[in-house]
Amino acid sequence: MKKAAIFLSAFAAALSLASCDNEKKQLENLLKTSQQVTDSLNAVIQEEYERRAKLEKELDELDTYAKSLGVNLAAEKDPEKQKNTIERIKEAANALKSQKEKIEQLTARVSRLEKKLAEVTAENERLKEQIAKLAGENLALRNKVDSLTRVTANLKSRLAEAVAAANAQREKLNTGYYIIGGTGFLRDNGVLERRGPFGNAYNPNFDPSQNRNVRRIDISQTTEIEVPARKSDVVIWSPHVRNSYEVVEKSGDRNKSIVRILNPDEFWQTAKVLAIGTEG
Repeated sequence: MKKAAIFLSAFAAALSLASCDNEKKQLENLLKTSQQVTDSLNAVIQEEYERRAKLEKELDELDTYAKSLGVNLAAEKDPEKQKNTIERIKEAANALKSQKEKIEQLTARVSRLEKKLAEVTAENERLKEQIAKLAGENLALRNKVDSLTRVTANLKSRLAEAVAAANAQREKLNTGYYIIGGTGFLRDNGVLERRGPFGNAYNPNFDPSQNRNVRRIDISQTTEIEVPARKSDVVIWSPHVRNSYEVVEKSGDRNKSIVRILNPDEFWQTAKVLAIGTEG
């Protein structure tokens, strides 16, 4: 349960990190767009400032021109010329009025743009703060994921070792051996040893792993072993519970026999080596 909880925690942390990364990217894209709007507003405001400066300069020139017309009007004695000067003064006054209206409109537009710029700038700062906060959370999550990944890797390694050990133990428990041959052959291979001047007996210290004539088998799978001898000539030298096996004639070939293991657990309990003699 503890291992499963760690795996789930690692998985959940990885998902949170991915979500945090995704949200951070979205905010960064929003900030990029907002920054573009800010740059655009700054450019427009700069252009409006330049236009207003140009209009104010023209306004000053018109004012100077209107004043000069007033001086000329005061000095002029000819009624006709006075009339022309008055018309020019009226035109200059209208131009001044129009110019002032344009400047006021530009000033109002600049004010609105600056207000909008302030709002966008504030939004930029909010996004930056949010991104910084997410960056901190991202780092914390990344550290957590790294830590959990290391723990998970360690658990996986230990689990793999445990599985390998269990498999090795299972293989050891399920490994059996058998050897078939005449009395002399079995004695020469150390399976049998002399007892007295003429007797032979199974050698309990026989090591099957060191003998190339021994066949290795999976005792959980192998239940029948063919013997190249008549049933009457087959001798089971190794110690096994008698009722756990039987020797029968092979069907269709009376010169061969079958050692049939009826109860593997009971049969292999007393010896992991099956020594089969072929000289009854």
